[in-house]
Amino acid sequence: MKPAVLALLLLAACKTLPDEPAPNEWPSFESASMGEMTNVHRVGDLWIGGLPARGDLELAARRGLKQVLDVRPAHQTPLEDLPAAASAQGLDYVSLAFDPEHPDPVVVERALAEMRRPGAKLIFCNDGGGAALILAVHRVREQGVPLEEALSEARRLGMKPGAPEDFVRRAAAAP
Repeated sequence: MKPAVLALLLLAACKTLPDEPAPNEWPSFESASMGEMTNVHRVGDLWIGGLPARGDLELAARRGLKQVLDVRPAHQTPLEDLPAAASAQGLDYVSLAFDPEHPDPVVVERALAEMRRPGAKLIFCNDGGGAALILAVHRVREQGVPLEEALSEARRLGMKPGAPEDFVRRAAAAP
């Protein structure tokens, strides 16, 4: 076979191979652990999960986290003084009273602004569902994750269907 014909056949064969899927352009989402905390997951330097104990905040500080965002509803109080425990570890503690069944866009925008600040952080609620709602909006608006993928992640973390999902759909579309 002539070299020119062979080269054309090879070129044609290369063009018919399927394209490999492009890698995600956003950070991957993974299960993690943080002491006794439940439902812990990590996306880059953002950790989310259920209610931490004092020892979990000590571990968070040892792992280099700088900030703790408490997104539990205002009427729920922890068994320990979490702001004092966070402060004792050098962690910046921010309480953002948030009800995932009746999401407040102002609170979500404040949480997103805190999440943009430099440094690793932990965002938590009692079971992780409220933190997952805020994470879903963050993933879509800040990291370019497709809406349905962000919703799927949030559901796995405990975000409930209905009003929380509807809110994420609206908030993800906001500028």
